[in-house]
Amino acid sequence: MEFRGAADTASVPGTRQLVACALLGATTLAAGLGAVTARGSAATTGAIAVANRWVCHTAVSLDSVTVTNPSGDAVQLGSGCTGWIGQINVPIELHGDPIHVGAFAHDLVVGDVELACQGHDAGKHQDGIQVMGGRRISFLGGTIACVSANNSQFMVHTGDAGKDPPSSILFQNMTVDPRGAGAYGMSLGAGSNLRVDNVRLLSHANRHDCYIGTDATSASFTNMSGDAWSTHSGTC
Repeated sequence: MEFRGAADTASVPGTRQLVACALLGATTLAAGLGAVTARGSAATTGAIAVANRWVCHTAVSLDSVTVTNPSGDAVQLGSGCTGWIGQINVPIELHGDPIHVGAFAHDLVVGDVELACQGHDAGKHQDGIQVMGGRRISFLGGTIACVSANNSQFMVHTGDAGKDPPSSILFQNMTVDPRGAGAYGMSLGAGSNLRVDNVRLLSHANRHDCYIGTDATSASFTNMSGDAWSTHSGTC
């Protein structure tokens, strides 16, 4: 499958509609309280607003997902999660990762993210977006201001005992604002075909603004900008 970015998909009329039509069926999940898990063979559609967390294990064609008052990782994109999410919004995260991508999520496009962190649980490894597995996952816009992150604004690494190393992961047309947080601002630690493109870095991280690990292959930062990028630190 060809690896598409925002510029590619924007040039194809009806991209979202084509994604939706490729999914099976349609069902609407309304707002509610407590954790919500999307499962099943039909595509989940509509807009989701939920407290605590939202977990995806199915085909989706969603306008938006909003999670308030998360008690851990707010949005968990796991095995079988595939399709389109127009926006993921986590207004404030005080415990875990706003977005966690796990093994065997695949062929998923997120149009926009609006993520903020101001705290985490003791001992928690916090990133704005943590990608530990999955294939052909794209985040195509938005802002991450995870000012309590002790690792990265977004990080790609291999988890789940290496069952599904991340591949073809794209972060594009985004703004990140660490404000001195985290060992890294943006980290491509492990995986293949990892790309950061046209991302604005507004402020510096605590140690390194960007990082490409020795276990990352075909990894790159391209077309970068922002007030802090001209003086960025790190191996990228």
